[in-house]
Amino acid sequence: MDRITVNHYLILLVLIDDPMLGIRQLGERLQKHNVELSYHLIKKMTNELREWGFLRAPREIHDPVLVGNTREVSEVEALYNPSLLGLTRQHLILKGIDREESVYKFAKYCDIHPFTHYRILGVGENVIAYAQFDVPEDSKALMKRFYEKFSKEVKAKSCDVLNASRVSTSELNLSMWSFMGSDWEFNIRGGKNSLEEWWDKNQSTTTTYTSFAHDSVLHTLDNLDLTLIRELNINAKVKATDLAKYYGKNISTISRRLTKLKSTVVTKYRLYYNRSKFDLTLSLLLSGEVNNAAEIDTMHKLVETNYFPFKSTLASDKNKFIWSMNIPPTISSDLAFFIWTKVKRLTVFNLVLQDGNSWRYPFYPNNYNADSRKWNLDEADPEVIFKGN
Repeated sequence: MDRITVNHYLILLVLIDDPMLGIRQLGERLQKHNVELSYHLIKKMTNELREWGFLRAPREIHDPVLVGNTREVSEVEALYNPSLLGLTRQHLILKGIDREESVYKFAKYCDIHPFTHYRILGVGENVIAYAQFDVPEDSKALMKRFYEKFSKEVKAKSCDVLNASRVSTSELNLSMWSFMGSDWEFNIRGGKNSLEEWWDKNQSTTTTYTSFAHDSVLHTLDNLDLTLIRELNINAKVKATDLAKYYGKNISTISRRLTKLKSTVVTKYRLYYNRSKFDLTLSLLLSGEVNNAAEIDTMHKLVETNYFPFKSTLASDKNKFIWSMNIPPTISSDLAFFIWTKVKRLTVFNLVLQDGNSWRYPFYPNNYNADSRKWNLDEADPEVIFKGN
């Protein structure tokens, strides 16, 4: 391995916990771990993490929506909560994809649709196409027609849609990673601090399915704000000076807008790090149903408390759930079997990340007209999406 040291790992650990820290802030955080490093050494070691592939290196991308069409991305992206914008994130699983042509069409129509947030392929009993859409409340009937048509176009054997009414996320917890042994100190069954032990001690007794709604802040935003959400979604470290030049505004105006967005719409930051350095080479999707509210509540608690030490997102709607995660391959079978014993139904898929099969779409500001306070639904009409195809 490259000349990686414990201090490199500590810097990475701190950045995973708070990706937006600057060099001086990193130094202050490291002091809490009784590590004293100079400003220049921290900067050097952070650059080495990029050079050695631990962190995503800066690069230039083409963006067809933003002014100038060219942006630099860093290792950090800002994430927004769709419900704060009056949107519901719908999860779509198209099962039984058995033709290469269908895979092409899946990507094509996801690229065309203005509400698409994410798409990926998966493999289990058969090939699936999995996508997420951020959907305005008054377009759900429109989306239902789209999903029906979409399923027929890609010749899927079945089509499942989940409205995410409760979402929990866990972040990478490197305190369970052995720097010396290069493995995870996390057990599914047996032994101290195992998942089995945690589950037995923390089982919920609730009889009510919980959903979390947020008051929309959309009415407080204008068209510039919406565009800046996309800017932050692409690069959370974008400079206010650059944005001021792009949009012909003074720096103080842009800075105020960014501060407002970061305190309202932006709910967390994603650090792009090389998962293979921590043996997190398997992306798994668990889809299923629980028997009762207590089971799904226990699953959400497991994720929310971050006892599950891997990056994951659990979305549910009453008794149905979808749980995506990045985990070590060595625990996948035991984890899937353990969850299978706790729920009513479970289907497991390995997600395919290579060769353009996975794509995350930045926030699309043109979906909403802040002047008229209306969503632009014309581009989402199935008749438009599938016209001539």
